[in-house]
Amino acid sequence: SSAAGDRLLEWKPGDGWEMAVGAPYPGTRFTLKTWRKGATGEESVTVFVADLKGLTEATAARDAAEKARGLDPKCSGMRRGNREVAGENAPWLAFEYDSGGISYTLRQHYFVHHDAHFIVQCAAGGTRFKELEKEFTAALESFAFIPLKDAAGAKMKALLKEVAGRCGSEIGWAKSWEEAARRAKK
Repeated sequence: SSAAGDRLLEWKPGDGWEMAVGAPYPGTRFTLKTWRKGATGEESVTVFVADLKGLTEATAARDAAEKARGLDPKCSGMRRGNREVAGENAPWLAFEYDSGGISYTLRQHYFVHHDAHFIVQCAAGGTRFKELEKEFTAALESFAFIPLKDAAGAKMKALLKEVAGRCGSEIGWAKSWEEAARRAKK
């Protein structure tokens, strides 16, 4: 489970999957990764939670990701679409990603809920993606956004985080302690 805004994304992976909270990737707040037990390569479903960065709509987030991936020489074969996930329309972006000579298929489903983007990524190497499509579909069908018990508290926390991020950004750094003291007295 991962929290954002006034909703919680819940997922209960089926048998044969392991789950762990991972270190957030650059630009994300939270990462939850599941992988197939016994897999010899990348076979996973990963949830990333990221800041909005001015994009308040899932299709715009998908389009921005497509533009960024288009500039990466490791990415090819861009495809896009929509499907229902967690009871709502989720735009997706799929592409091939080359990592050290191994080709992986990645499909990322995009959601926006209040103060965050949720990206649910299905990944597998070679032909395994097509072979795992039923398992990926079952995983995607098991996701649900459920209301948080303290939605107002979650919104206040997000607002305070935003304000804290701007704290001091309107004022340039003083060149010395004396200058800082002089400014403080004004």
